[in-house]
Formats: sequence, structure tokens, C-alpha cells
Amino acid sequence: MKDLFKIIIVLLTVFLISACGKDSTEEQVKDNNIENNSSRRNNIPLLTENISDKYMGFDIEEQILIEDLKLDDEILNIPFDNEGNFYITDTFKNKIRKYNSKGVLVSDSARTFPDPAVVLFKDNNLYVLDKRQQIIYECNADFNIKGRVLEGKPVVERKGSYVLHVDNKSIMYLLNSDDGILEIFTSSFKKVREIKTELTNNTIFISGNNSRFIYAGDRTKGKIICFDIKDGVEKFRIGEKGSEVILPALFTFAEFDNTLFVVSPTENRVYLFDSENGKYLSSFGTEGTGQSQFVEPVDIYADSSLVFILERKGHRVQVFDTKGNFVRNISTYGREPGKLLFPESIFGIPELGFLFILDSEKKRLQCFDYNGSFVKHYTVLSSDFTKSFGIIADSSNNVFLVSGEGNRVINYSAEKMVDNIPSQKILASNLTVNDQGSVIFINKEKLKIQINEIDGRKLPLNYSISREKAKDIEVIFNYFTLDSKNNIYVLDRYNHRVVKYNKDGKIIQSFGVSRDLDNDGRLDEGNSNGEFKNPYFINSDFNDNLYVGDVGNFRIQKFNSSGNHVKSFGKNGLRDGNFIGKFSFVITLDGTIIVSDYARSYIQLFDMTGNFISAFGKFGDNKNQFINPLGIGKNNQGDIFVLNAKSMDPFKNTDNLILKKMKLIDLFTTGLSFYKKGSFQKAIEYFVEISKHRNDQKTLFYGWYCAKKIGDLENIQYFDKLLKKSTDLSEETKQILKMEGY
Repeated sequence: MKDLFKIIIVLLTVFLISACGKDSTEEQVKDNNIENNSSRRNNIPLLTENISDKYMGFDIEEQILIEDLKLDDEILNIPFDNEGNFYITDTFKNKIRKYNSKGVLVSDSARTFPDPAVVLFKDNNLYVLDKRQQIIYECNADFNIKGRVLEGKPVVERKGSYVLHVDNKSIMYLLNSDDGILEIFTSSFKKVREIKTELTNNTIFISGNNSRFIYAGDRTKGKIICFDIKDGVEKFRIGEKGSEVILPALFTFAEFDNTLFVVSPTENRVYLFDSENGKYLSSFGTEGTGQSQFVEPVDIYADSSLVFILERKGHRVQVFDTKGNFVRNISTYGREPGKLLFPESIFGIPELGFLFILDSEKKRLQCFDYNGSFVKHYTVLSSDFTKSFGIIADSSNNVFLVSGEGNRVINYSAEKMVDNIPSQKILASNLTVNDQGSVIFINKEKLKIQINEIDGRKLPLNYSISREKAKDIEVIFNYFTLDSKNNIYVLDRYNHRVVKYNKDGKIIQSFGVSRDLDNDGRLDEGNSNGEFKNPYFINSDFNDNLYVGDVGNFRIQKFNSSGNHVKSFGKNGLRDGNFIGKFSFVITLDGTIIVSDYARSYIQLFDMTGNFISAFGKFGDNKNQFINPLGIGKNNQGDIFVLNAKSMDPFKNTDNLILKKMKLIDLFTTGLSFYKKGSFQKAIEYFVEISKHRNDQKTLFYGWYCAKKIGDLENIQYFDKLLKKSTDLSEETKQILKMEGY
């Protein structure tokens, strides 16, 4: 009986184990096939998966509004402390702002530093670069200074009145009337000549037909000086005591057919001089309203065939030939279109055959052709003009009206007027436009010659007009970073180099060209490995490798901790992996280099060896779009933060910025996971984003299928067009498309 009972127990145990095993196996099969079952229920097709499907991008988790802060091109990094607070330099108010993780202002540095430009956080300390004092401070999180980590030579600024002229070859002439120094630069700010003069700040320049000469007319001293550009030698003078003709003050002049036409508004007379040697030729004009008579001639314009002289109180333009013979009058007194009322300035566009005349009373700009026929008039949106107001056409026949006093550049292109108004903080003067359509002016607040592209975006190649008096070339602190050993890498942009200091402030190493062949007081630029041209940004990774944003050479250079060049990547171009303007970057713990591309308003990703991985975003104010992003940072959790403008208009300053909090993810895998779950609305967002930068067949197919499932006609057409352009669809994709009725 006992044996029978034992047998029953054993059989029962075996049965239960078998049953449990069967249930367990079935459950495992169910788990393993849950996605396939889900796919069957949703009736979705799946393409064969492989590792190349991966596409890195970002999930933008939050957009933090930063109020009452203007975006400046020097906000390059966004440092975070251990509590998640972040710090932004307010370069307009000369202080540092501390915000909590939600963008609420916690505190600011209350002008502890005269000119704070860069702030970094490391080892529970803040490191602040004060550009004016050329000092890097170590502080606590409340901006209390612990000490000076590195101290350079303070910038000695040449305070002065600057006059800027750009000729038709984009050669720049910069006069500091305080010391009379006239500097000559190429379009890339390479200084080629420095001439000592006694010119005042009431000097106007003209470039003659002979591109070798530059004529400087000092309207205070009543003289014209001709300089030879190539050797800097003075060729001749006109108007000084003892000369055949004594020029009055406030004259205007132009060079025309090897002749200088000098207009005297007080004498109502025009003098002619040989522009090759300054010899007096002849003169004409008396006070009156007849032909070759004038009533306060105030401006002159000459092209290759005619001379146009504008009379303020005569309310007309008189036209003369190369010998000073009268040809015709243009316009008469009046307020209606085509008439003149105390005109003040005249400008000609030879490429278009147009004259532009500015009325001083009506604040209007009128356009005439060379025959005197009225074309149209423009409303001028400014209240104060002087001689820095001007007009010029670029090589594409775009017409630019520039005004320093109005702090504006107005682009008249065909019939459309675009009113671009920079910040009033620019304090610009001597605006002009070069033949490429870039607007060039003096930024008096920052003591720089600044170039803005045709769309208003600043270029990184702006030249500082402050300089050292000392002969030795000092290191200028423009930006810096630290490695794990607290070595400090200082970026000296205008000397095209990076200088490495140890924690005791001693120079260990210098990267870049060490020569000054043109003897202009700046080290020369270079384009070989280890050399730079206007380097703009630097950062280091967890292995103390140094990365330098060499924007002038359109690349990033990588150096190891010993200072040896490892890799250069990037080149000039519009393709992914290339660069066309300034940028900044952070480096993740796995070595991914995340580049905030200001010029193209998107993000580029590279691996630690410099290979391009992917790109994300485009210009715009939607969730996955950016508006001139530049400042970039990361917190201890690995989140990436990018600071960009709030307004899509580059000249509309709202004093508000957007800080985008982003998580680095695999966009394709994320999108596919939503697709498998049947969440087509969510999935299509990822496939659309990928398709902006990559048109692989899987992205296109899944995007098209999602759009079809949710009836998104716009994206159906979008992906349909891309699929039809694709020439390398696999047989698998073609068959599934056919099955789905494509």
C-alpha cells in the first residue's frame, strides 16, 4: 500500500512538472513573438533590420525661456554645476547670470567682473575670464572670488575717432584720427600697410580708377593727400598754403577720367586737378541758377562717363562731361515725387545706371536714371543722417542703403524692401558695403571692424581695432578650457594660436604659427596641421585630448594630451560634415562630438576620430529646429543644452532666448519601436526628422507607410516624391511597396 502511494506521488509530481514546463515554454514563445503578434494585429510590414539603420539625433525634452537676455555671438558655452544650475554670460550688462534647471534666475555676479566673457564649471568651482583685465578667476557658485588662476596683460585700447573706407576690391582703409595712423587691410583683415598721417576725423576717402592710389580729403584742414597703396608713399598734396589753389573746408570731391573734381559749397565752384600728379587744370562755376552756376553744391558723384553735382539750395543736379562741359539738369524744387527739397546726398549705381538722391527735409530717397527720368522713391526709416549714410550695389545688383546714425541696413532688392535693424548697442559708424554684399562697419562699443553677411549674420573674421603698444606679441585671452590636471588652454584668436599653461601659470606649449613675416604685430595664420586661421572655440575630452574649432580653415583639429596633432576633420562646404561659419561643441563621455552650427542652424555629430555620424534639425522655430544656435553645454546627467534666438528675424531683438534641453538618442530605433506598436503618429515624427538629412529606403518606406496609415496627405506626397527619386530600392522594399498598393 505504501509502495502504491509512493508511485502515485511520483506520477503526480511528473505531471505537474510537465504541465508547468509546458506553460513556461508557451509563455516564453508568447514573449518572444509579442512584437510579431502585434505586427500581425496591426498588419504592418517590417523590413530586414541591420546595424546601419541606426541614426543618432536628439529628443528635445524641454524648451526653457530665458527672458531679458540678448543673444551675443560670444555666448559659446553653457556650464552646469552639480545642482543642475546653469550660467550664462550677459555681455551687454557685463555680468554672469545663474539660473536653476527650470530657467528661473537665481542670482547674478552684480558686476563683480568688468567684462566677463567666458565661464566654466569644474570641481565645484567657477572659472571666469574677464577679457578687459585679461584675468581668469576661480570663484565659488555665488561668484565670490577665491583667487586669480591666470593673469595676462590688460588690453590697452586705442580710444579714438575711426574712419573706415572700403574700395571696390574690398580693400579696407582704417584711419585713427587721434594719432593719424592709416592702416590698410585686405578683405581677410591681413594688414599690408601702415601710414603715418596728420589727417583729422573729418576725412573722406575715395579710390581712383587707378587702383594703386587712395585719395584722402581732410575737410577740416582743406587739403587732399594722394597715397600710393603699394609702398605707402605720399604722391602729392592739394590745397595747402603755397599751392596754386587753396581749398575751403567742407569740400567734396570725386575722381573721374584721371581728373579730380573738387566741389566747394561756400565758393559755388568746381576745381579740376590731374589725379596722377595733383596739377591744377581748371575751374568753373559762380553763384547762380544758370548752367554751370551753383547754389550751395554739397555732393558729387562720378562714373566712367559723367559727373553729377548736387545743389542743396539749388534743388537740382547738374550733369557734366569729362572736360567739365554742361550736359543737362536733373529735377527742380518741389515736394512731389521726382522733385527735390534741400537734397543732401547723391549716390550712383553704375551697374544699374541709377542715381539715388536723399532729401534732407523729407527724409526720402529718390531714384533717377542718368537721363534724369524719375524712377521711384523710397521712404527712409531714420531720423538722423550724416556722411556715413550711403548707397552701394553689390555684384548681384542688390541695392543697399546704409546709415550709421540710424544703426540700420536697408536692402532694396528689386521691388522688395527688407528693413534690417541691428541692435542699438552696435553703435556703428562708417558703414559701407563691399562687392560681395557684406555690410562693413565699425563697432564702436567693441572696437572692432565688423562684417555682417547679406542676411545680417555676423562673420567670425572681425578685426579688433584695439591693439598693444608693446613690440612683443602678447597672448590675448579670448577663450579658454581646462583639462583634468588643471592645465589651462587659452585661445588667442587674432594671433591664430592656442597657448597651454600649467596650474602655476607658466607657459608649457604653444600651438600655431610662431612667425610674423609681415611685421604687423600679429602672428601669421596657417593652414597646415597644427596651424590655425582665426580659431574660435576649444574644448577637451575625458582623456585630455584637445579639440580646436579652426573656423578660418573650416575644420576641427584634435591634439593629444602631449600636444601632438592627431586628426583634422571638416572642410569648407554645405554638405554634412563640413563647415561654413562659426561653431561650438561639447564632447560626451563616449567621445561623441556634438557641434552647434551657427551658420546653418543645425547640430552635427562626429565620433572621436572625426568621422561624421549624423545631422539634426534645421532653421526654424519649431520643436526640432534652431535659430542661430551657438552656446552649448551638458549637465551631469548627459543632457545636452543649446542656446538659440527666439525670433527668426535676425534683426528683431526680443531680449528673450530659448535654451533647448535635449537627450541624445537613436532616432531610427525609437521611431521603429513606435511603428511596431502601431503608434504611427508618433513614429512619423522620427522618420520625417531623419529624412531631412538621410534618404535611406527604410526611413522613406516607414515614413510613407505611417503617413498613409494616419491619412497625412502632406507627408504622403513628401515621402512619395523621395521614394520616386530613390534609385537603389531593394527587391524586398519594392515587393512590400507593391503589396501595399504603392
